Amino acid sequence: MRPLAESDSFPPIVVSRWALRIVDGIHRFQAAKARGEAEIDVHWYDGDDRSAFLFSVPANIRQRLQLPAREGLAAA
Repeated sequence: MRPLAESDSFPPIVVSRWALRIVDGIHRFQAAKARGEAEIDVHWYDGDDRSAFLFSVPANIRQRLQLPAREGLAAA
């Protein structure tokens, strides 16, 4: 598999409009930053911190990313 930073394009990241925090896509954001990109596509999430976290869990599972143990326990 090609490293994320070498990919041609990324799906949009998801950002909490309320907290201005990345809800899904931190690795895509970091890869775009490493490539020197000044812009990245964003979908805005309009929920509170708890619902944003609950949104992010299945999003990361769909992408087969493992949550750190602390976050996995909080999600459960």
